[in-house]
Amino acid sequence: MKKWFLPIIMTILLVGCKVQKNAIKEQPTQTAFESCTAKISGTYKSIPFGGTLRMQKDSLIWMSVTGFGFEAMRLLLRQDSVFAIDKLQKRVLIGDYNSFEQQFGIPITYSIAQKVLLDTAINEFNASNRVSAQFIPQGVTMIDGFAFPNQITLNAKLNNTEEKLTIKFSSWRMNVPIDAPFSIPTNYKIIK
Repeated sequence: MKKWFLPIIMTILLVGCKVQKNAIKEQPTQTAFESCTAKISGTYKSIPFGGTLRMQKDSLIWMSVTGFGFEAMRLLLRQDSVFAIDKLQKRVLIGDYNSFEQQFGIPITYSIAQKVLLDTAINEFNASNRVSAQFIPQGVTMIDGFAFPNQITLNAKLNNTEEKLTIKFSSWRMNVPIDAPFSIPTNYKIIK
């Protein structure tokens, strides 16, 4: 599960206790909206992926990730819980943010995950010597006076392994109805 699951989760959730911003390149973040959606695309270790991001402000983040023409993973974050389906290995992660940290060693919160996806400023997160990340947004799409990033590059270090991942966002839409389907097939193994 970690092979497909971890790169996507790292992009969204690799966060820590201390947040530092590069003041020179900082731009104000606009978060006064109800919902947003975007298409995503990128490559991780030469494997291309695509998908969809949907967000209801301060409520839920939903993401569907596709690879090789089919859905490989689905993620649902709520204020108090994390759900992820790994369709390649037929596994489901269900738990709160504490259990996620115990499973993967990555301290996360919903509010910081939302911030990382919407911020147009450089963010650096350091949880310990084992976990650090730098999120570098590039380009901005303006919709009704609100700024959304066009791309986020993640440079991460997790347990002495360095990772780099770039996610491009397109077709940002704001204040649209959000559908966040998440059903668990009966033959999938549940990991808590």
